[in-house]
Amino acid sequence: MKRAALLTLVVLIAASALAQRKQLTLETIYDPTTKVYFSGAVQSGFDWLDDSTFIWPKRDAKGKLVEWERFDVKSGSVQPFFDHAALAHALEQAGVSADQAASASKSTSLQFDAKKSAVVIEVAGDLFLYSIAKQNATRLTSTPAAEELPAFSPDGKWVAFVRGNNLYTIDLATAHERQITTDGSSTILNGNLDWVYEEEVYGRGTKLGFWWSPDSSRIAFLRTDEAGVPVYPNVDQVAYHPVAEPQFYPKAGDPNPHVRLFVAPAGGGAVATVDNERYTAGDFLIVRVAWTKDGKALTYQVQNREQTWLDLDQVEPSGGTPKTLIHETTKAWVEPLDEPAWLDDGSFVWRSERSGFAHLYHY
Repeated sequence: MKRAALLTLVVLIAASALAQRKQLTLETIYDPTTKVYFSGAVQSGFDWLDDSTFIWPKRDAKGKLVEWERFDVKSGSVQPFFDHAALAHALEQAGVSADQAASASKSTSLQFDAKKSAVVIEVAGDLFLYSIAKQNATRLTSTPAAEELPAFSPDGKWVAFVRGNNLYTIDLATAHERQITTDGSSTILNGNLDWVYEEEVYGRGTKLGFWWSPDSSRIAFLRTDEAGVPVYPNVDQVAYHPVAEPQFYPKAGDPNPHVRLFVAPAGGGAVATVDNERYTAGDFLIVRVAWTKDGKALTYQVQNREQTWLDLDQVEPSGGTPKTLIHETTKAWVEPLDEPAWLDDGSFVWRSERSGFAHLYHY
């Protein structure tokens, strides 16, 4: 009797599974209205507020922002995170045109502070600070040159950005601006990744080349020198009238951009140089940069151009000669690895390229 009941249950389950099977078509994969989100509807762009809530920019079928939503994973409730109409109004009050304010308020790439209480926004070539609670906007910059890549410090008291390929910081309490570098030019990029590092190393769309220390006192940044890199006559074909956009583009055998790593005080002052002279005999890449959990040291990864070896190095914030924590080699191409996850006792977890597994390293 039990076997018969079990057999009946198996048949019912199998029949149900067959009934739920559907043919996989191009429409179920790509159609904006009928596609199936096999990895879940919330796929990217979300940011955790705490252990049970996160925010996410909900888009329509054309990819335009519908609403910034707040999700509570315990209750399943969803509600607007903030009023983008209030943001647009605040920007208008701060001197931004209505069209520009409306467009900025519906951006899917807003830069929030760590507490998600404030937003720094690029509008009309300048930066504005918006308080979500107070619903007011404050102009941070007012220059003919455009500001790029704004990023809050971890404590939310500073904003760093790039202007004219130089790195700057703003003390939000005083609105005082400080220039960290002065040699930025068409061939010298400070804190702003070039094509090679954006496209081939850090990932397409990743332009930010500076990293705040956990205590917000310092910024590590890359300085990229394009001198010697051939220029490719690129043309933007997307525009209605094509626009010439010459691009530094090294083909196989051409010189790569030369990069150096520096550490600067957030409030200005002497910039410390990380000594990588031992790598200058070859063409090397700095492929990942991250601070230790306590902010007392900076870690970064170095590879040769062929990417057949990788060093995980550590250096003091004051600069100087780094120490190699791990050296890995392979006969094949090596994917840049994730930053080490530092633990409270000073040890760290790091994925090994050779084994594919994460290992605990005591340092």
